[in-house]
Amino acid sequence: MKTIKFAALLLTILPLSLQAEAAESNKKNLQNPLEINLDRENISGVFLAEGEPASLNKALAVQGEKQTLIRFSSIEKAPGQFELELVVHGKTLTASVDKDNKSAKLSALDARGQAIFLNEKDRLQLSALLKTYELQGYGKQNDAANMLKRLLSLWAQTPDMVSLQRTIDGVSTSAYQSLCSYNGLELAASHDGNQCGYDDPECTSLALVGSRGSNTESFINGQWTTAVPDHIPNVRQRGECYGNCGGGCPSGNQILTRDCLNHDQCVRNGHSLISGWCNDDFTYTFDDAMFAPECPGTD
Repeated sequence: MKTIKFAALLLTILPLSLQAEAAESNKKNLQNPLEINLDRENISGVFLAEGEPASLNKALAVQGEKQTLIRFSSIEKAPGQFELELVVHGKTLTASVDKDNKSAKLSALDARGQAIFLNEKDRLQLSALLKTYELQGYGKQNDAANMLKRLLSLWAQTPDMVSLQRTIDGVSTSAYQSLCSYNGLELAASHDGNQCGYDDPECTSLALVGSRGSNTESFINGQWTTAVPDHIPNVRQRGECYGNCGGGCPSGNQILTRDCLNHDQCVRNGHSLISGWCNDDFTYTFDDAMFAPECPGTD
């Protein structure tokens, strides 16, 4: 009799445990703010950048909530040729990229087709999308997914007054200098600004290339500190994947180049991302972000 009762109890409990597991799985899916459609050559999706992740389906259905969504796609039209589109806050960002010939045409337009610039609110949402995209393992599935990750990194860092109406015509590999072989070494990084010029000590830092860490640290008064220096001559600096093309550290391998190193130095020793004194340094990173190789072993 006891055996029969135990078996009946087991049959009752088992479905309940399976139901709980299914409910937990559904809860996780409901809380995912990123919806991806992926096939062999393309990737597209939508990201809920504001509000509760559980409202993604509602935001997709309700016209009034369209401002909370970022829609994006990356399509490989032919081998090595990509068409990318992303819509954030009613701004449409596009990029036509020829990876093999290292050429690209970018634009940013409003709903009326007028050229526009990105702002801090745009960058915050693009950064949130990029972080979620990488944390969920996207960017490696195919070339279209990787190119989308590269453009997201670029768009999420584009300063207020840097135009995205831009054409890059067949740059050679010499147009960017990869620093993969310098990972873990200190290199002089420099910018020109209102107080000094390239290679002047006040505009130069000794940067630890590719060094990871949640903050930028500077060696000031005999110790490492997160205090932000202001044109301290030849200050040693490390952290936040110094020299990587894009903001902070990616979840995978870094794209380390000379231009991206110099731009990092500009915003970390005397200026900020939106400083006009760093805009020229940022424009030099466009081709690096799209075409420079990822550095193995820097994840």
